[in-house]
Amino acid sequence: RSPQTLVIALYSLLIRILAALTIYTMLAIFSIKLPLSASFFLLIVLGFFMMIPSLGSLGTMQMAFIVGLGAYGVSKTVALSFSLVYQFFGTVPVIIIGLFYFWKDGLTFKKIKEGHYEKA
Repeated sequence: RSPQTLVIALYSLLIRILAALTIYTMLAIFSIKLPLSASFFLLIVLGFFMMIPSLGSLGTMQMAFIVGLGAYGVSKTVALSFSLVYQFFGTVPVIIIGLFYFWKDGLTFKKIKEGHYEKA
């Protein structure tokens, strides 16, 4: 095993911990009082549901949160609301940043369609 493998494993673990803390923080914002372990459980449930093909995880992510939070007695309506806010803040900032760099680099859909763009 190389030291690089260990670094990659540690980064992967850090990413999962930060994802769980994000869910835990959002649960607190929604006044859903669950243990930190529930956030890790939700990540596992999300992982399974994300294997179901869908457009942008819309629907599968909502179902994952309904099932996962339902295991802790959270109502479907609260779980659905939570999932929509979670998905919004996980998706919209990435799109906005992507569009900014699309514009900054002078790209247009016409240039891309015609193949007139500089490849990195």
